[in-house]
Amino acid sequence: MARIYATLKRQVVTGAFEPGARLDPARLKDNLAASTMPIRDALQRLTGEGLVENSLNEGFRVVQLTDAGVRDLYDWCADLCHLCLRRADRLGGAPRPDVRESGIYAEEVTRMLLRIASLSPNHEHRRAMISLCERSYQLRTVEEKLLADPPDLNLIKSALDRREWPSASEQLDRFHAARIAIMPAIAANLRAHSTSNRSDIF
Repeated sequence: MARIYATLKRQVVTGAFEPGARLDPARLKDNLAASTMPIRDALQRLTGEGLVENSLNEGFRVVQLTDAGVRDLYDWCADLCHLCLRRADRLGGAPRPDVRESGIYAEEVTRMLLRIASLSPNHEHRRAMISLCERSYQLRTVEEKLLADPPDLNLIKSALDRREWPSASEQLDRFHAARIAIMPAIAANLRAHSTSNRSDIF
């Protein structure tokens, strides 16, 4: 069960299935070398995590974000980042070190956000950030293509390294504003997007 869940989750998060694609346990069983029951159980778990949706008429499908859903994810990301930075400012926290770079934009953004979450001593903030990163990973693969000049993540990383929380917060505001400005194009592109990138970051 754990293997099936982990495999399906990685495939959904990184875009092995197109948004809105139907996930039929009977059709997935050969590729996963498993029976339909553990596949169904894994899909139910992913439904609870907001990565898959399930309806009586259509069965399991990969979540397909609406414009409002994309905006909600961006707003929640900004709110959660600022919450963690405020906790760091009060408690003198330090981000976990960023010891590796993949060169893949979506992974770099994810690692940066997880670094920000590590500033908070509240484990619920970290869990929330992991969930957010999983549900918004494909947004990152799309936004990189649509932003003419993606904001330099190094500015945010440098502010985190120096523990300059107000500067990090200001850079994050710019980071999110650039994405909100092209949010309708991101949402439209995402609906037709299926990435070939694969990642084990989660």
